[in-house]
Amino acid sequence: MKLIKHTGLFLFVIFMMSANPALAKTYKWVDEKGKAHFTDNPGNIPPQYRTSEKQPRAGKKAKIRVDIGRGYSFEIPGD
Repeated sequence: MKLIKHTGLFLFVIFMMSANPALAKTYKWVDEKGKAHFTDNPGNIPPQYRTSEKQPRAGKKAKIRVDIGRGYSFEIPGD
């Protein structure tokens, strides 16, 4: 029974420490033959298939002030 608990704990720890590929940024391009290609490195995309990434617009971002009591507060920068 102890072996099962230790094995389960070991597998849980390994699972929690592993990188989550769903959180990685993925790039896709389609070549002239219509075949889709995927990569996680934009440097791997051939130059003829690269597009410029959109830059975020400059502008004033709203801040949110949160009062946490006893005279303490903090600001959350806007998106």
